[in-house]
Amino acid sequence: MSDRRVMTALLLPLLAVTIGLGSAVYRTTSERTSIKKDASTVNSIQYGLLSVDLWKDRISEIVSGDMGDFALSPGQENDLKKVIANVLQALITETDGLLHKRRKTLSEKIQKIIINSFIDMSDIRKRVPALTQSIIDEMKKPSNSRKLKHLAQTQLDKYAALSYDNNRDPGPLNRILVKYQTTSPEEFNTKTEGMIRSLEHQAAVYNYAMLGSAALFLGVWWSVRKDSSLQKLLYTFAAAFAFVFLITAVTTPMMEIDARINKVDILLVGKHLVFQDQVLFYRSKSILQVVKTMLDAGGADSTLVGLLILTFSILFPIMKLISSEGVLLGGDKIRKNPWTHFFAFKSGKWSMADVMVIAIFMAYLGFDGILNNQLQSLNIKTDTLECISTSGTTLQPGFILFVAFVIFGMFLSFILERIVLEDDHVR
Repeated sequence: MSDRRVMTALLLPLLAVTIGLGSAVYRTTSERTSIKKDASTVNSIQYGLLSVDLWKDRISEIVSGDMGDFALSPGQENDLKKVIANVLQALITETDGLLHKRRKTLSEKIQKIIINSFIDMSDIRKRVPALTQSIIDEMKKPSNSRKLKHLAQTQLDKYAALSYDNNRDPGPLNRILVKYQTTSPEEFNTKTEGMIRSLEHQAAVYNYAMLGSAALFLGVWWSVRKDSSLQKLLYTFAAAFAFVFLITAVTTPMMEIDARINKVDILLVGKHLVFQDQVLFYRSKSILQVVKTMLDAGGADSTLVGLLILTFSILFPIMKLISSEGVLLGGDKIRKNPWTHFFAFKSGKWSMADVMVIAIFMAYLGFDGILNNQLQSLNIKTDTLECISTSGTTLQPGFILFVAFVIFGMFLSFILERIVLEDDHVR
């Protein structure tokens, strides 16, 4: 009896610590998921690359900056010379056509003779480069530069006022910025980046600490495996550990899907127009959240799938643990009850917990492969455009804990059968 008390005194604190760790895993992963969800909204492509307003603001900044002193770079000056020269040549051609137009009256014919005598179009064409340079020189004078700047800025503001997003609702974005006490997406990203990293580290520490506590418990059990008087007590604690792992696993995100464009760099009038971390899609859900989503969808097929997941991957494992305790600690009446016997010894064939682990892992491989393959087509690099995309699909702590529960459950089934056989043999 004293050995049982010592073992109970030893394992109760360990179980309490495991429960606390499970709560910490749930809390940190939930907080991280909430921040990541908000970050996916703030950095959504809807408010970035696809936002007419943002494009308007960025282009206005670039053009306004270039018009600060209205200075032309050598490349821009050469391009402008070509444009002006082409315009002058077109004007000369049009004028020449008008001058050589057929004249009907005597006075018109006299005008044509005079014009042909004093105006040489070929000579004017030769002077186009000099005229072009003269126009450029006039534009570069401070007084004219200020007038051109004012004219260009006025036209830019006019066109900008006519451009706006038709379908973008800034409400969600603004509410999130206010929630985190920030004023811009850039400030929000700077503030939350460290928060997310810290929560990820904490969740990983708590997660592996839970696994360590389970390993420590199994080590204690192994050390007293030959003491038959402690086996039922140890099995009860093992069932409690398994229950903690199951509850934590099904309430904690198992897989995170994050598809985004890391960077879009567009070279516009010599300046870089950059969009970073443009989120295309983000989801992070636990098994319970998946079940809720299926049931909320309302369709018969999704409802059926949701009920199957709930029944075979959550309710069956819980009933198995409860029935196992009934078989272990109850009398013959409870042990021989068909429902108790079914859940304790037969439900493993019906439970989909192990299948769920494989399905989640395969879904992870599938999503990661599909997203990587599809996003590869968005990777572009030219002289004026650079686009880099990425898939951030990752397995989350819930998956690791669910795998641990499945393995732990298989071990408990094996131990329960041995304990029951020994009891029957003693009787």
